[in-house]
Amino acid sequence: MKRFFFSRFISLTMLSSLVVFVLSLAISFSTLSYAEASKITVGLVDVQKVLLAIDEGKTIRKRLEEDFKKKQDLLKKDEGKFKELQDKFEKQRLVLNESAKLGKEKELRDLYVGIQEKTMKYQQELQELERDLKRPLIDKIKTVVESISKNSNVDMTFEIGTTPLVYAENKKDLTEEVISSYNKQYPVK
Repeated sequence: MKRFFFSRFISLTMLSSLVVFVLSLAISFSTLSYAEASKITVGLVDVQKVLLAIDEGKTIRKRLEEDFKKKQDLLKKDEGKFKELQDKFEKQRLVLNESAKLGKEKELRDLYVGIQEKTMKYQQELQELERDLKRPLIDKIKTVVESISKNSNVDMTFEIGTTPLVYAENKKDLTEEVISSYNKQYPVK
């Protein structure tokens, strides 16, 4: 669970924004002369790095890891119970009559299916918790990025992980400034 599902979340939310942005950028560049276009400064932010580095992000990651560990421990208990019943069944298999064998096999099958369902349920719960905890963080990060971008006099800012910016003559990485500013604006209580 150490890996978060942030990239998928960002990809979906940023994709539509990126399409609109690229279209508006194309229109903007078509009206600029070469001299004007070469003065444009592009800001870059690694949002994944920001999420991992800010204090609030560390707190959320710790909570997610704790929840994951609790759920993993519950599943391990169920798996241990399944293994114990399976071993017991294998030892008794030869002496059980046919209806008892079928009953034990059904019990094992039901337990196995229950473990699988519980695993899927836990995964979904963890994904929902992560999304719910990170949503306000993303909004705050966006506000900080906008503020830093304006103060740094960049004309546009791209998220490094989702936007394929191959080249920009004038670019500035704002990631460390975003991390520092975020931690100052939103201290963990």
